This record gives sequence, structure tokens and C-alpha cells, in this order.
Amino acid sequence: MSMPSGQVTEQELVTLSRSQSCLNPKNSTNYKRNLLGPAARRATTSKLAQLTGGRCLSLRYRLAPQNPFPAALLDCLIAYLTLLYPSQGSFNISVPAREVVLAGDSSGAGLAMSIIQVILHARKQQGTMEPILLFHGRKVGLPMPAGLAFQSPSFDTQLNTLPSWAANYDYDTVPPEPPGYDPDFPTDEVWPSKPARGNYYCETSMLYHPLVCAMSARDWIGCPPIYMAIGSKERIVDAAKFVAQNVAKQGIAVLWDEYELMPHNWPMGFPSHPNSEKCYRSWAKACLRFVDGSETQTNGTITTLENSQARQLEVAKLTNLTTDEVARLMKSKQSSIQPFTGNLIPKSQL
Repeated sequence: MSMPSGQVTEQELVTLSRSQSCLNPKNSTNYKRNLLGPAARRATTSKLAQLTGGRCLSLRYRLAPQNPFPAALLDCLIAYLTLLYPSQGSFNISVPAREVVLAGDSSGAGLAMSIIQVILHARKQQGTMEPILLFHGRKVGLPMPAGLAFQSPSFDTQLNTLPSWAANYDYDTVPPEPPGYDPDFPTDEVWPSKPARGNYYCETSMLYHPLVCAMSARDWIGCPPIYMAIGSKERIVDAAKFVAQNVAKQGIAVLWDEYELMPHNWPMGFPSHPNSEKCYRSWAKACLRFVDGSETQTNGTITTLENSQARQLEVAKLTNLTTDEVARLMKSKQSSIQPFTGNLIPKSQL
């Protein structure tokens, strides 16, 4: 179903809504979104490759609950390192980090931000701008990529704490809590996990960790420039606003590209809509800008649905949510989560 162009009422949007790298525009693209595997985003990566003149490497990283944190993060980090330092016999030649942009949509954006946190932490730990690690038995550097480029970035899908998660429920394509958290959900050898935990992705104690949730990361100094495209009716828009604002306030260039009344992943769901094409072109333009090394300054816009006109937004004032308030909401939700055991397996057997 394609979204009609022109004016759409909220009720129509509800009807329509109810019917998730690395990007190198010069050499290769590595794209993060894996709920259905790389094929699910073939049209997206092909579009970005066409618009940037680059190539795409799309990841099939391991998924939870069978492979909880940090499995997906490790897979993405290894893929990034493989672009930089291919082993003997690899299909690709070495790609400089200055030509790589980590790109992704939904949960893929969260994984890309986790990679940045790994690099920032390693810098602090080793006291150098390019920390050293062992990869395939040799010492290699861990440099920053040229930039980050996200569409519908998901930074709050494990705790779902901020106001837009509930407020935009009727207008978004993102479903409610996974059915596997329902006590009456049928159990099997995969879920509940053994030992039992309260979240598919990770242990409950890790839900507030900066490698799991970008909202909990306090320090972004040294992060490369970021492009974020988001729909105003996404359930995760408050989390994206909070992260973008927090990063921008630390002097990192953030290109905020908001679209009026759009739900999660609208360019993929409604590719014929004018604002979908506009989003793809802005996304690709940001990637090229980052790789070319062009000076990037923080800028925010919101594009109207009716005529695709953009007006300015101040990124430093995207949300009134404070760091302390977000931390309180996240920790409160975290403390309320109990290990899921289901009704069919006695707790003594888990």
C-alpha cells in the first residue's frame, strides 16, 4: 500500500500504519538492520548505493534471544574491522576509516552508536586517538569512521520509557511489547532463556548500559558527525530527540531531518511518497558530505507532509526531557522488570 501524497489526516495515518551499518560512498557500504536478514533491506541499500555511487555491505548479525548482548555488537564491530583490515583471501580490499560511514535504520542505528561508544571508551582507556587491539592475530588501530547516518534510529526499544512511546501508539507501525513477555505466551527451548532473564536482548542489569542504550551514554566528545531522519509520529521520536540534543550540546555536528506525521521506516514502507524520496536523497547527501570531509555544522529541519517544505528547528532545543529525568524513567522501568519464566515451566527447572 502506498501512502497518498498531499494532506493526510491523523485518522487516515492510523489506518495506513496498522495495514532495522557501515556506509562507504566511495568503496563499500555496510548496512545494519537484521530482523529479516540483509535481503529485507536490499531496496534500501541499493538506493543508497545508487545515490552515493558507493557499495554496500549488509550484515546478518546474530539475533536475540538465542544470541543476547553483546553478540550483535561484536558481529558489527568485526564487520567494521574487516572493512579496514581484510584477512588474507578476503573478497574486499582495505577501506580507510575516513571513507566509511556507519549507517542503519531502527535497531541498526543503536548498534552503530554502540560501536562509537566502544571506540570512545578504548580511546580513554589507552589515552590515544587511535587505540590498538588484536584482530586476526595482529595489532591494528581502531579509528573513528567518517560519520553516522540513520533513518528512524531506535534508541529506546528495550525499555520503552519516554512519552512518545505511548503517545504515538495509534500512529506508528512499531508494535506494542513483544508477545514473549506475556506470562501466558507459549514457552519453548528458545524462550524463556536459561537462566531466565527479563529481556530478549540482554540481562535486565544491562538495560541502562551505554553499549545497550545510547540514551544512557553521557560522553560523546570525539564522535563523528551524525545524520538522523525521523518521523514525528514515531514511537521512538523522543529518544532520538534526546540523543541528538545531548550529542549536539557536546559540540558534535548533528543533522536533524524530521518529517511531519511520518511513522517508523516510512521511506521503506511508502517508497512512492515524495517525502520518502526526499529522505533518501538527504540521507545519501549526508554520507557524501561526511566522506568528503566537508565542514558540517549542526542543523535541524522538519518537512511538512502537505507540500514537502522544510522549516528550521533548533537541535539544542528538540526536547524538554533532561538527562536526570530520562535516567529516572529508565531506571524505574528497569527495576520493575522480572525474569520471564512463563507458566509452562516451573521456576525450579530454569
